[in-house]
Amino acid sequence: MAFRYARAFILFVAFSMSASFSHGAPLDEKSIDLGLEHVAAGDYSAASDSFDRVIASTPERPEGYFFKASVFHILKGHIRRKAYYETWRENAEKALALSEALLEKNPEDTRALLLAGLTEGMRIVDALDNSSYLTAFLRAGAMQNHLEKALELDAKIHDAYYGLGIYHIRGSTESWVRMFRFFIGDTSGKGRTYLRRAVDGKGWISNSARLALIWALYRAEKFKEARKDVAYLRARYPKNVLYEVAYAESFFIAEDYPRARAEYVKLQSRLKQSKDEISSLYREFSKWRVIRCDYALG
Repeated sequence: MAFRYARAFILFVAFSMSASFSHGAPLDEKSIDLGLEHVAAGDYSAASDSFDRVIASTPERPEGYFFKASVFHILKGHIRRKAYYETWRENAEKALALSEALLEKNPEDTRALLLAGLTEGMRIVDALDNSSYLTAFLRAGAMQNHLEKALELDAKIHDAYYGLGIYHIRGSTESWVRMFRFFIGDTSGKGRTYLRRAVDGKGWISNSARLALIWALYRAEKFKEARKDVAYLRARYPKNVLYEVAYAESFFIAEDYPRARAEYVKLQSRLKQSKDEISSLYREFSKWRVIRCDYALG
């Protein structure tokens, strides 16, 4: 259950303060940076508004649509609501179409390769949500091709390592991937290395990569290392409930049930008066975790 919840917010979501835009039509960098910080802080409404301003100023560019799709990718991953799904789909399709149009003009446009690859990543998750495993596999191939080509052209595009890192980790842990990649061994270590590169690169998705790496480290039972990364996110964005859940869950996964129970009781209390949908969801999740801890403790 924990990893099912985790998937909703670790896969193919872009946010960081270090975005750098250097070609094409002038972009509203201030709104991009502000929107990315809103996402990292868990304020998705404000983030969406910021990215709407980016779209309004440069509707011919894929960036604004990509970032807005990322916001609603988080929302639809947590809350089943048609409006969230449709907003995600429309913006993801627009981001992909505009990126592919740029690639038709210049197949070596590294920005377009990156955005196309990361957008395919979101579309992979959508295919999985609909149990369309072959579609997900085909999209994974497209994502891999785009991101690997971007790195071949420019080794400093560290954000590409995020999508590739997720691909290698899930390729070793998900049965649907192993079904198509049965001849490839365990690549989860490679995936963690790629995610660390994305974190250290401090690009668009360094925080996203850090959160994905945290959950990957949990799977590898590297809790001490993971908690250092959790501490960074909690300190920088203390209002984002996703990082608090990641911290508490580390103790549950490690079967330290007394500590896990204590952390989830604190989180439950913190979220007691929260009315937004995601906080309400994790308030109920915290209650369930306390029950599970009580059962484990006898």
